[in-house]
Amino acid sequence: MTMNPNIERERIRAALRGQPIPRLASQLGVDVAVLELFVTTNAHITAELQASLAAIVASAERANVRAPVPVPEKRKNMPTLNARTLKCVLVLDAKELAAFPRPADSVQRIVFQIRVAGGRNIDADIAAKSIRKCKKVIEENGADNVALILQGKLTDGSVVHEAGLIAQVKVQASDKEKENAT
Repeated sequence: MTMNPNIERERIRAALRGQPIPRLASQLGVDVAVLELFVTTNAHITAELQASLAAIVASAERANVRAPVPVPEKRKNMPTLNARTLKCVLVLDAKELAAFPRPADSVQRIVFQIRVAGGRNIDADIAAKSIRKCKKVIEENGADNVALILQGKLTDGSVVHEAGLIAQVKVQASDKEKENAT
C-alpha cells in the first residue's frame, strides 16, 4: 500500500515533537534536502530512532544522497530517452593554468580538482602533454587572450573521464567587423 508522502511527512514531524525540519537540520548540522529525503523515505520512524537520527542523517549526507527532483505534472506523460554518456564542457581560467608549474616530460597524466560555481568539485584526469601545449599557447598569447576549455564525459557526478584540454586563442574583431556590428 502506497502512502501519501505529505501525510507521512506530517506524521514524522509529529514524532519529532513538531520541530520544523529546517531547524532540526540546522541543529544536526545537515542539509535540509537530505533531512527531507530521510523523513519522506523513512515513514516507520519511532521515538526509539530519534536518538540515532543524527547518525542516520549524517551517513546519508556522507553517501551524497540527493532529494528527488519533483517532476512537473505536464512532463509525466512525456517519452523518455536514454543517454549513454553525459558530455561536459568546462571553461577554465587561463591565468590559473599559467601559474601552475610546467609538468616534467616524464609525467604522463595529472589529476586536477576543479571548483565549479556553487561549491561543487569536479576531478579531471588530464594528459600532461596537453597541459604543456596549453601553457605554451598561454605564454605566447597572454592569459587574457586565451580561452581554456576542458571537455570530457561526466561520470559518478564528479569525475570527468577522457578529459581533453585545449587552449583557444581569442580572435579580436577587426575594425570593419566592429563597424558592421553597429
